[in-house]
Amino acid sequence: MHSFAHGETIVIVHRVPKLVAGVKQFDSFGNLIYDEVRVTVSGAVVWPQANTETPQNVERSSTTYYVALPDDSLAVLPVDRIEWRSHSYEVQGEMEQNTNMATGTKANTFAMKRVQG
Repeated sequence: MHSFAHGETIVIVHRVPKLVAGVKQFDSFGNLIYDEVRVTVSGAVVWPQANTETPQNVERSSTTYYVALPDDSLAVLPVDRIEWRSHSYEVQGEMEQNTNMATGTKANTFAMKRVQG
């Protein structure tokens, strides 16, 4: 596993189905119950994609970032969350594997979004 020289530390919060004796657990409404598995990743690259604000007397804004993971074997799913710089972000869409054409470095990339208000 390599890391990017000036990368950030993020925490991937994986949501995995809760199992008891190998059986998935459901709540009283029939919804799957999840456990969380936290994976700390050092050397991730994070850069801004978009910042929006909702007008018309509504205090709401959203910020979206792209993330490149330093190890192409790490996986992030759309149901996962990301914790970065004391904030929680939702994963947006599917993760993609990209290769830098100049260096040949491979990285898994995805978008994450934080909504406030």
